[in-house]
Amino acid sequence: MPQTSLYLKAFPPPEGHIVILTGAGISQESGLETFRDTGGIWSKVRIEDVATPEAFARDPARVHAFYNMRRTKHHAEAISPNAAHIALARLEQEWPGRDLTDFLYQS
Repeated sequence: MPQTSLYLKAFPPPEGHIVILTGAGISQESGLETFRDTGGIWSKVRIEDVATPEAFARDPARVHAFYNMRRTKHHAEAISPNAAHIALARLEQEWPGRDLTDFLYQS
């Protein structure tokens, strides 16, 4: 297959639609915990205990504590954008008028 064909698929023309496919690794590189990796969040706490309507009905304080802890970690000084985040911001700047809200995220 010619490289030109691959290039065109990777970089659609400006009038084309952009879809970003990403996963947990994009934020893990910035220092955020993933959910399913070894040592990830779900290895430390059961999803059924903090991330379901039933969990909230049983123990709303625990659910709030879990999400407050997550928010606190997201604002830590050690967390900062990585190369992927910077590239997405650059893409948004270089192709003005694009709404980069079409992210497909698999964690």
